[in-house]
Amino acid sequence: MESRNKELKEKYWSANTSVEEEKILKNQNNNEDLSDIEAKYFNYLKKESEVNPDIKFSYPAKRVKFPFRWAAASIAVLIAISGYLFQYSYDQNEFEVNDPELAYAITKNALFTISSGMNKGEVYTDKLVKFDDAKLKVRN
Repeated sequence: MESRNKELKEKYWSANTSVEEEKILKNQNNNEDLSDIEAKYFNYLKKESEVNPDIKFSYPAKRVKFPFRWAAASIAVLIAISGYLFQYSYDQNEFEVNDPELAYAITKNALFTISSGMNKGEVYTDKLVKFDDAKLKVRN
């Protein structure tokens, strides 16, 4: 029995034992004198295997997935807007006038259009003046 015990210990320390042989070795060491360093080691392993730790494991938080569809859509919208604005800036050059006489004629025409609209408004203000005159007569 003693030779079997030594043989199992040698196999154990060379990492060649099976699970059944390790169980036999640990059980035999429980009955032996604790002065043997190996017996102390096996007793320590047995005590540690019986301890239930009070550690609670938590799963890591879920990773927030980046919304690639929204990102792609927003990039497409930004590209479309910048393309429109880029084209719009070139369209503005269509109305550029380099000839001073043509610029004068265009400005004169625009001012005439505005003044004709103001003349129509003057007709309505004449009616308001007549209304104010009537209001003053009633008060006096």
